[in-house]
Amino acid sequence: MRYHARWVLPITQPPIENGTVVETDGKITYVGPRTGAPAGKDDDLGDTILLPGLVNTHTHLELTAMRGFLEDLDFADWIDKLRQSRNEILDDAKLLDSAKFGIIEGVEAGITTYADTCSSGVVMQAMVALGVRGIMYQEVFAPDPSKCDAAVRELEERLGSLEPEQTDLVQLGVSPHAPYTVSDPLYAATGQLARKRNLPLAMHIAESAAEEDLVVRGEGAFAERWRRRGIEVSKRARSPIALLEKHEVLEPGSLLIHCVRVDDADITTIARRGCSVAHCPASNAKFGHGVAPLLPMLAAGIPVGIGSDSGRHAPPRCIRCASSPRTRHHRRCARPRARRPHRISRSWEGRRSRRVPHRHRAHYTRRRSLLGGDLRASGPICRAGDGARQSPRGTRQV
Repeated sequence: MRYHARWVLPITQPPIENGTVVETDGKITYVGPRTGAPAGKDDDLGDTILLPGLVNTHTHLELTAMRGFLEDLDFADWIDKLRQSRNEILDDAKLLDSAKFGIIEGVEAGITTYADTCSSGVVMQAMVALGVRGIMYQEVFAPDPSKCDAAVRELEERLGSLEPEQTDLVQLGVSPHAPYTVSDPLYAATGQLARKRNLPLAMHIAESAAEEDLVVRGEGAFAERWRRRGIEVSKRARSPIALLEKHEVLEPGSLLIHCVRVDDADITTIARRGCSVAHCPASNAKFGHGVAPLLPMLAAGIPVGIGSDSGRHAPPRCIRCASSPRTRHHRRCARPRARRPHRISRSWEGRRSRRVPHRHRAHYTRRRSLLGGDLRASGPICRAGDGARQSPRGTRQV
């Protein structure tokens, strides 16, 4: 099949006007000018842009249905209310429907690959059913060290049931959720389990002031919640990133979600360990967490991708809403030490895919031409709708 478009964007090469992409038996065999394309059946897409499917590097697809709820709470209160509301309202069947809706919404915006952290485990089923590509990271929680062994046993049972569901397109990973929901022993145990099963890791880390207060100073909103539950609180590490390194969960290819509150030493550690970062500008701005230091991370060679985060933000709007007046206000209310936003140069596209281990490449656009690519491995190609100002809902898969 020969797909013709006004513009073809190979990503790793300059845009091609009046370009053609040729697919043969699921493989891309030609990307170039229409005049030089080999013979075949034609699908003329008209005045459109043809490009690889987009990648959402951090989602909570099972929470899509909760979009619009629990607005204007501070971060610690929002976390508590979100988990309570989800447990009270959504059973597994509803969570599966919610995940499918989130995927369909993303596909309409051109997103064909997802890196999802999931508590219920239903997102893997949703990904397989809808034919998209990605990794579902099974979350584990237990801030009380005395409950570490029970949490690991439950995680092993869930992984055992999910591993057979993996396909060529959908993989399984593990996510020790965040420093305010995971004890030090659980971090270490989860890292050992991931290495034993050869599974990739993803972690929410260095996201908020409250998290930093808990890890670095043993105080703040999360610390108070721990004390009310009878959990001992103490200083745990120099920084949240240092906490992960201390417990050996910074495996090559690990996905570090947010990384707003990181310093130069943390960035050096992330790069040295070969980890990647999921930058979530909309949720960071919504909560007033600040803006991740993207330019220093990119300069260090750290692969960075964009994520829409939880159901608070629809994937098509996750970048645009970060610049809305409401989110700008929340961003200005962040602590003074939160970094100011950086302008991202065009060189980002070429730099964000460095040093991505093979098992983790589902998150990032590969640094190679479309030519010779596997349509299943690269994700379906999407086209934009007619007109420069076409809504994201004008995209479709080809």
